[in-house]
Amino acid sequence: MTYDSYEKAYERLAGLPWQILKTPHLTLRESTVSDVEDFYRIYQAPSITKYMERLFPDRDEERSYMKDYIQKIYGFYGFGLWSVIHTVTGTVIGRAGLSVREGYEIPELGFVTEVAFQHQGYTYEICEAILRYARDELEFPQVQAFCHPENTASLHLLQKLGFTYAVKIFFRAFRMQDILSVSQNHAKLIVGYCSLIPRSTIKPATGIFSGCCVNCTYLVLSQ
Repeated sequence: MTYDSYEKAYERLAGLPWQILKTPHLTLRESTVSDVEDFYRIYQAPSITKYMERLFPDRDEERSYMKDYIQKIYGFYGFGLWSVIHTVTGTVIGRAGLSVREGYEIPELGFVTEVAFQHQGYTYEICEAILRYARDELEFPQVQAFCHPENTASLHLLQKLGFTYAVKIFFRAFRMQDILSVSQNHAKLIVGYCSLIPRSTIKPATGIFSGCCVNCTYLVLSQ
């Protein structure tokens, strides 16, 4: 067992958040209950919740959800949706990470960045680092993501990460869907449209990421 393993074991027992990784401008760490207030600031922008589920109206309910998430997701899986910190200011500017959606075995990439920190390359910076972490540290052969087809900013980001249209697929009970595929650094990406479950049905123990809304774009990254 390495020193890092001992340190992480201590942090877990002490209830301290793990630092996942650092990039030139950002720090990615496990979320804490105190981050919930920052999440409400971030999610108050209409453009944020246009394509994503809102937080619970009751802050205490959201804090309770976060406590369960920390215990049952971080504690069990060792990964999840993390807090994105602007390293210089120490400000929580968003969330990004990996989760497992009910009914799927492939880990899912999710991300949201505060409006004031968008269009500065931060979302790409952290997502690219997370994908490398998923491949190199967690050894995931595939990663998937969901994005509303009209959310052009996120679609452009995913395309920047290497996604292009390829074929079509039919999902049972849904309409014909579009799928994307690309080769980049020995990676294959697949994208299509599907429906997501509402946040009210999400149970932290399942490890589901509370994604966007109905009729979203489904992406799979084979690394």
